[in-house]
Amino acid sequence: RGRGVGPLGSPGEQQGKQQQEEEEQALEQALGRLAERTRLRRLLPKPVFQDFDRQNIGYVTGTQFRQCLSHLDLPVSEGEGSLMEARFSDAQGFHFPSFLEQLQPSQPSEDKYKTRMANKTIASSCATGAGAVTRMVDKSKPVDVQQVMEKIKTKVSRERVRVLEFMRDYDKLRSGGIRAESFRRALDLCGFGLSVGEVEAIVERYKSQKDSSLVDYVRFSNEIEAIFTTSGLEKNPTAHVSQYVPARAVLTNSLQEQDQLVFQTAMQKLADKAGKRRIPLVSLFQDYDPVNTGTVSRSQFLRVLDELGLGLLTGPEASAVFLRFRACLGGREDVCYRAFCQSLEQFSEDLYQTAMLTWH
Repeated sequence: RGRGVGPLGSPGEQQGKQQQEEEEQALEQALGRLAERTRLRRLLPKPVFQDFDRQNIGYVTGTQFRQCLSHLDLPVSEGEGSLMEARFSDAQGFHFPSFLEQLQPSQPSEDKYKTRMANKTIASSCATGAGAVTRMVDKSKPVDVQQVMEKIKTKVSRERVRVLEFMRDYDKLRSGGIRAESFRRALDLCGFGLSVGEVEAIVERYKSQKDSSLVDYVRFSNEIEAIFTTSGLEKNPTAHVSQYVPARAVLTNSLQEQDQLVFQTAMQKLADKAGKRRIPLVSLFQDYDPVNTGTVSRSQFLRVLDELGLGLLTGPEASAVFLRFRACLGGREDVCYRAFCQSLEQFSEDLYQTAMLTWH
């Protein structure tokens, strides 16, 4: 009777398949070892292979492949090298990009086009939707245009911002007017730190009389630049020119109740001595302020008080004075001596009035 025996192949075929599996396993182990060594030593094998690829076709010879491994200090046995050549070689030679892909697998690249288009869509929707609502809400709040202009002038005076240079680039025809969106963008580039409501107030104030869709940036720039020069001096050379004094932002610095009491004590102590000696304070501070910013560093402030014989402040008193008259300039917190001198004069006047009432 016949038996149901399946096809078993010859012993030679089975032996060949087993040998092939062993070679495949040995090759994978060798590639894994080289990949780990490359990772640990942070090697860059691609430039080494490219030095032998003069025609930039991605192929080198078997001898050049072994030279590259030797140069990179990636040791392989003769058998492992032969297996790698057999795996990655064809009629043109050894295809090293395929070998390097096994050695250092590349990360899947991000589809930046889709991401950029998605971000652009979100930005457009914000500009037409939420952005418009925010702008409308900010416009509903009362904004003092004069205070905004003073804020801009102070920034320009201290940091010498050339406003006209930022806005002229948007006026290709030199017509004197630019679109409102370009004007907003130029203000942002100037780094004035304005809120949306403040920007809209400026846009509304300097709308062009010829075209309401444009902003008269020249008129805006001329008003800002007026802090440095006075127009029409060639026609009226005897006109009185006054120097612009930056706004004292420190007047808005508020103190805690405990610090305020310490500040009051310190200022009364200084005012009593300064009032008796009639000391000119501002001129001495100006010696440390060559660019006339109205501020000095803390060490310079204490040095002037010491030179005037007013170095009577304790640690907490000095800290309270610094907190009250601090002014941020160029990313550094200095002391606004103009506000300090003005406040000290007020304290001296109050002490004088109190003394007169007591005497009478």
